[in-house]
Amino acid sequence: MVLSPKKHAVRLWLNVDWGEVIPVETPVRDSQAEDYDALVIPGGVIAADTLRADRQVVKLVRDFLAQDKPVGAMGHAVWVLIEAEAVNGRMVTSIESIRSDVSHAGGTWVDDAAVHDGHVITGRHHHDLPDFVAAVAEDLARD
Repeated sequence: MVLSPKKHAVRLWLNVDWGEVIPVETPVRDSQAEDYDALVIPGGVIAADTLRADRQVVKLVRDFLAQDKPVGAMGHAVWVLIEAEAVNGRMVTSIESIRSDVSHAGGTWVDDAAVHDGHVITGRHHHDLPDFVAAVAEDLARD
């Protein structure tokens, strides 16, 4: 299911240009963590920067973690975890350019394809998607 702060559709970014438009099934403002099994936050500079500035998105991330549900973040999406104060004391990975952001938020940055700390699963970049998706699936299977 696609959630977004936008109501109707979101436009994807593909390499160096805009990609396809996909429908939003539920706006974040109408979403509650108890209605879902996991949350995966997409990577990319534009998406992550937009999502971390949205108070409803940050609250939803906090609610997922408070309910001990898996939250995955790929690449720059770790910024959203930082904004939700979910990195302090955790081992995480991300795109290397935000390594210092992780450290300043109290996290330990690890150079690994996917890092699993509690119910927080993080990945470096799209090349690591198979490892990241496997880690998210593993967390879902645990519960």
